[in-house]
Amino acid sequence: MLFGCFGNKKSNNFDKKKQELVSQLGQSDWEAPEKVMALIEPNIYTSDGVRHRKGRSKYGGAPDLPNSIKWPEYNGKPMVFFGQINLAEATLFDIDKMLPETGLLYFFAYFKKPDNEFGAEYEFQIERDRYQVLYFDGNLEDLVETEFPKQLPNEYNFKEIPIVLNIDFRVSSTTDTWKYQAQNLSTKDKELYEALLEGSDFCVGETMLGTPCPVQDAVEVDWSYSYIQSSDYQSEEVKKQVETLRPNFINLFSFGMWGKFDSIGTSGCYFGILKDDLKQRDFSKTVFVMQDT
Repeated sequence: MLFGCFGNKKSNNFDKKKQELVSQLGQSDWEAPEKVMALIEPNIYTSDGVRHRKGRSKYGGAPDLPNSIKWPEYNGKPMVFFGQINLAEATLFDIDKMLPETGLLYFFAYFKKPDNEFGAEYEFQIERDRYQVLYFDGNLEDLVETEFPKQLPNEYNFKEIPIVLNIDFRVSSTTDTWKYQAQNLSTKDKELYEALLEGSDFCVGETMLGTPCPVQDAVEVDWSYSYIQSSDYQSEEVKKQVETLRPNFINLFSFGMWGKFDSIGTSGCYFGILKDDLKQRDFSKTVFVMQDT
């Protein structure tokens, strides 16, 4: 009974948050309000916690790994550890039940030693073997606190930041997404939508699910090009592949480096995965891209 009551309170709170956004959108004189309301989506966002406990979600520090998982490497050199997500924490806010309900996700990527005070060399599209997303769905008692590898540059021994997860409802902060474009808004509604974005803060960078906040264009396009490992932006055949792929990407984890990983740079980091790969729990198919100004 207690669990049932808790669940109802959660559901009611979610409905309240969604209704707040519906009311906000309803203040504009849309020609087709139902098309705009169709753009509302749940978004799991992160905020800084106070204290980390083994196996909980966090940015930076060293990962809590089982002995069966070794710190990932690229050409014999350790990758940078971005963070870990405890999916039992995330599933409380996963309304559409897309994520595994248990286990941990670990996010790693390789970077050379920083070139200068501005960080490491920026790369737009990253080779597949230079990043990894690992999934552990075993007993959390098997986790141990690891140490930074000796070969990892000291600049990449990042401070641990505990993560607290929560939910909000937003519309896309860019008009470049397939979801927005599929609504085919009228000229008036397009103008109203752009005015809405200018006056609202829908662009929150630290998220799971929903539409990630881009630094440049729609992230789903970058994920698609990265997935097929192409940078040919002129080929009509490649464009067709991208248009097919982009609606099927899920925002697995997106965040900004600023304030957490500054010795690498200030790029936006985006881990995306196709819906079918997520259903199969095949996180080896995750793609990682960065955007910068």
